[in-house]
Amino acid sequence: MKIRMPFTYHLPAWPSRLLLTGWLGTACMTAEADRYTEMAQKHLEWLQAGTADSVLVHCTPQVKAQLPATMLQTIWKQLEAQAGPLQRQEPWTVSERASYKVCQSVLRFERTPLQLNVVLDEQLLLAGLNFTPAPPQSEPAATPATADSTYVEQPLTVKLPGIELPGTLTLPRSSSSAKLPAVVLVHGSGPNDRDETLGPNKPFAELAHSLAQRGIAVLRYDKRTRVYGAQTATVSGGVLNYDTEVVDDAVQAVRQLAQLPQVDASRVYVLGHSLGGTLAPRIAEQSATPLAGIIGCAALARPFEEALHDQLVYIARSQGAEAAVAEAQANSVARRMISQLPDGYADFQRQYSATATAARLGQLPMLFLQGGHDYQVTEADLNLWKQELAHNRYARFCFFPKLDHLLRELPEMAKPADYMQPGSIHPEALQQIADFILHTP
Repeated sequence: MKIRMPFTYHLPAWPSRLLLTGWLGTACMTAEADRYTEMAQKHLEWLQAGTADSVLVHCTPQVKAQLPATMLQTIWKQLEAQAGPLQRQEPWTVSERASYKVCQSVLRFERTPLQLNVVLDEQLLLAGLNFTPAPPQSEPAATPATADSTYVEQPLTVKLPGIELPGTLTLPRSSSSAKLPAVVLVHGSGPNDRDETLGPNKPFAELAHSLAQRGIAVLRYDKRTRVYGAQTATVSGGVLNYDTEVVDDAVQAVRQLAQLPQVDASRVYVLGHSLGGTLAPRIAEQSATPLAGIIGCAALARPFEEALHDQLVYIARSQGAEAAVAEAQANSVARRMISQLPDGYADFQRQYSATATAARLGQLPMLFLQGGHDYQVTEADLNLWKQELAHNRYARFCFFPKLDHLLRELPEMAKPADYMQPGSIHPEALQQIADFILHTP
């Protein structure tokens, strides 16, 4: 498959963020790589100084043609506005992708650590640059049980041929012998850990603990792209699409969860957030273990291209761009991003309709939750789910006017910087999810 090295500077808040960063791997520094890391460090310093000319002089012609100087002059200020001042930088590492060198350094900002990825060709010209969530310093540890804890956690690895995804099973602390309803949590886009960590927020850990306190078993796991990084295509048999990124692992997680002695196999659900919610109908369709229902939190129903365009326009307008300028920028960036999609993803998007797939599931119970202050997925998506599932008497829809993409309450429409602020899932959203799992007929 052809390697495409895209340029992006936004913090990872778009549903497409994996597609922008999934090619980047990690490796140890070698002496041979010194000249690459020296050039990568120069690009970092030029970004900090806002010296666009220096960056552009050292770009490939393709990047230079696509990269506006005005953006380069302000990128660092925008970054620090979202993540806070830079406190320290960790050493560079270098890996190879085809004829490219990928130089990576973790930048520890005040509010969140980010990894800077600088892609250089054999002539030391910049072929791509972006910021992604920093890898965790250690794997998330299971929460230790205490004498008055209402839940317990234990490791559970999701296993497919040649693939092992570390996970956590959260169970109610109860002496009851009754088997439990259970749910698998399915991440949004990007190389997420089992907690779906974004800045200081860990919505999947919060969900798992809250649902276990209400008597529900919960399985969450590190995403395949998180565990294997640049080797994801290799362990996936050379295939990269939404099945290998999300669906196959979720189906296996459902199978393993249903086989546990504590779990009622007839009451296993899937809860997907963002991309995970969009793919929840496909997970249900592909699962050999019949699901009791699916839950979509901020689940996109519109075509990817339409949602991407709207997000880009919104971000540009929120940064002060005039409407016509924002529209022109969004059209240009969206076309470039879509052209850079790996073939497997592009084919999948053309062929997959989330709402049509959900409709084929008949009377399967479904719950969709949507916030009105979410700029990534909107009420328009919820209305499409409603329209397509009007025949399903067990489909439920919850709209919360003030909640954002993480189902947190915000006073106004969310902005990318809000993801770096701590928050909690709204209690009413948690209650709706728990009630659906506990009381679905």
